[in-house]
Amino acid sequence: MTVTTRFTVPLGSLTESTVKYEKEPISVTDDFQIEKTFDTWLVMLTAASRVIFGETHKNYKDTPETESGYTLKLSFYDEAIANRVQEGFNHAADLCRGTEVF
Repeated sequence: MTVTTRFTVPLGSLTESTVKYEKEPISVTDDFQIEKTFDTWLVMLTAASRVIFGETHKNYKDTPETESGYTLKLSFYDEAIANRVQEGFNHAADLCRGTEVF
């Protein structure tokens, strides 16, 4: 089974973006202690209202699950890529708000 989730982010509504380092657990012991982790960098996008729309399709027969929220987290394994993605979203948001020219 393939699960597909996609998000719609109105770029002009973004108010903040940050890059945050986290260690994600990939293995836990029987008593729920974290055994192994891997490094990730999260690009966190924030909007002023619940305009970030998510839609999850678990299979082609079911109705998709939908949600809306203030934030979106994108996970990357490389800090340089996470920073470039953040810069790209910031630039696109500035263009959509008309604060920067092409």
